[in-house]
Amino acid sequence: MEELSRASASIGLCFAAHSQFCMNHIQLNGSQKQKERYLPRLISGASVGALAVSEVQAGGDLASMRTKARAVHGGYILDGYKVCVTNGRDADIIIVYARTGPHGISGGITAFLVDTDSRGFSYLRKEHGLGSSANACLFSSVFVPHENVIGSINRGLEILVKGVTLGRLVLSSGPLALMQAVLDMVSPLMLTRRFSNTQAVSSAYVEGLVAGIYTKLQASRGYTYSTANMVDDDGLICPQDCAGALSHSTESAAKCALDAIEILGEIGCSENGLSYRLLRE
Repeated sequence: MEELSRASASIGLCFAAHSQFCMNHIQLNGSQKQKERYLPRLISGASVGALAVSEVQAGGDLASMRTKARAVHGGYILDGYKVCVTNGRDADIIIVYARTGPHGISGGITAFLVDTDSRGFSYLRKEHGLGSSANACLFSSVFVPHENVIGSINRGLEILVKGVTLGRLVLSSGPLALMQAVLDMVSPLMLTRRFSNTQAVSSAYVEGLVAGIYTKLQASRGYTYSTANMVDDDGLICPQDCAGALSHSTESAAKCALDAIEILGEIGCSENGLSYRLLRE
């Protein structure tokens, strides 16, 4: 994801939605039958995956989730409305979280695998974000067979929390790529751009800004990589560090993009410029 995001953070985010929030969900929590049916298509790229969790009234508050799954003969009927589904319009397979039970410690939430060619599924408006786009999705009496339930009924919250925790770590590589792209952009300017008839490289202020961009990149990369190494080598998933790595890299990337615009001057404010896109993403 880091190298993809270095060229385009939007494409990197779409890849993360496919690989981490859909494919990895199935790999970690799906049944053997689900893995055999869906993973080959997702891995080859023949199918695109997505994750549908957020709702208008239930962003980070899953207890307010209103999308419901009603048990019927042979499976469940899904009814509800999801927003901010990255890859929504392009997805062939969507993991959908819906309420199947009462509120409680387990949340009464269950994860379902939904094929987007199912009757009753439709895309609604396209939602434009800062550097990416997503779709709202409508589930109108969508039938999902029992074999498409991921994990246990009413235990989907546990699956979601684990998936989101790892997802935050993966997503933190996106801002790393943006900072690297910023550094790639401003470094040559040190030798070509002039301030008051003086090369930028001779300006202590500009030199300090570039040094700050490099330092933020290295600090964020070290935090993200060390946390990833703990997961890979020791199997240790620390929610605080996964969230911390994403928070630190995101804030640092925003500051680096603003510093790049300051180095570029008026040119950096152009909507057609690379610096403008990097700040938006």
